[in-house]
Amino acid sequence: MEHKSKDHRDYLAEVLDPSKTQKVIDRIIHGTRYLPEFDAIAVTGLSGLLVGPIVALELGLPLIVVRKDLKCAHSTKRVEGYAEGLKYIILDDFVQTGNTILDIKLHVRDYDKSCKLVGAILWSGYRYLGTSDSNWFIRLNVPVWFCNSRGVVVP
Repeated sequence: MEHKSKDHRDYLAEVLDPSKTQKVIDRIIHGTRYLPEFDAIAVTGLSGLLVGPIVALELGLPLIVVRKDLKCAHSTKRVEGYAEGLKYIILDDFVQTGNTILDIKLHVRDYDKSCKLVGAILWSGYRYLGTSDSNWFIRLNVPVWFCNSRGVVVP
């Protein structure tokens, strides 16, 4: 099968390819230097779980996992991990509407109201996939850094 142009359907290719995974992790860790001080990392979904545990381990920080859907889970908990009173960042692949970041923020807040979201890093090479809501970053009310192969870019 011939490979066509890169689009949002193969955005995980760079973390599923072992020869590229470490570059993605290094890029994310470099990007954390631009964020306010944080004590934990929050992720959701496959894209988050492909990079989040590695980054958390390398930085020596706890990982907070927010389940997207409890129907297919082996647990009844929406949020797993240690999060009490921590300032955390979110690692995600890309933004289309901002809803994933908002969902993580709301579920962690429901889990522990003393936790504070201080920023997010979007690690894939896709800066923005487009949506009818061009003000998604205003709704988030949190700094978002895009961390791609060209370096760290603030929106």
